[in-house]
Amino acid sequence: IYAFQRYENGWLLVLADCTGHGVPGAFMTFIFSSALEKALTLCPPEEPDRLLAAINHYIKQTLSQSHPTGDMGQSNDGCDAIAVFVDTQHEQLIWSGARMHAFLLAADEDAVTVLDSDRKGIGYSDTAHDYPWCRHQRPLQRGDSLLIVTDGVTDQIGGPRDIMFGKKRIQSLLLQQRALPMPSVSEALRHALHEWQGKQPSRDDMAWFGFRW
Repeated sequence: IYAFQRYENGWLLVLADCTGHGVPGAFMTFIFSSALEKALTLCPPEEPDRLLAAINHYIKQTLSQSHPTGDMGQSNDGCDAIAVFVDTQHEQLIWSGARMHAFLLAADEDAVTVLDSDRKGIGYSDTAHDYPWCRHQRPLQRGDSLLIVTDGVTDQIGGPRDIMFGKKRIQSLLLQQRALPMPSVSEALRHALHEWQGKQPSRDDMAWFGFRW
């Protein structure tokens, strides 16, 4: 699930990968959507850490995961997510991540940076109801490119040795395609994944989002 909102001083993107497929996945997506809607009324967009914390609290409360009982049948559902606010007035990238992969290629650099992300997912029974996600910030300069992918992309099995696609191939692709517009970069990633996967089945849902500043 993803959400995009514009503000006077910038825009906010939220991308999440919920547990489950089919009906269970749809149920979790509905819960996340409700949690996000409520969180946006409580938290300013330039504080994505508070946004993730509010979503976490709502999901745990909805699924009765705030107070673990030791019951093996208790729900342990949640999501990986990232909230990114682009401050267009001050040209700043502000984000908080929960086990989500994000890659930044700065216009004046020849290496791709993997953005920091907390290793705690949102809503799961082992995530505290008051877990504090970290807020990160860095300046943006014209020509910077950001690409966010879910783990269905990095974990896809394929290639001659039947191994995961991984993060390094994404970093290499961003460098190789840096002169292309972002829609073409997205198409290059789709093609690379298709070639890599071959006859292997898909391991998970795949989603990605990118932009160039």
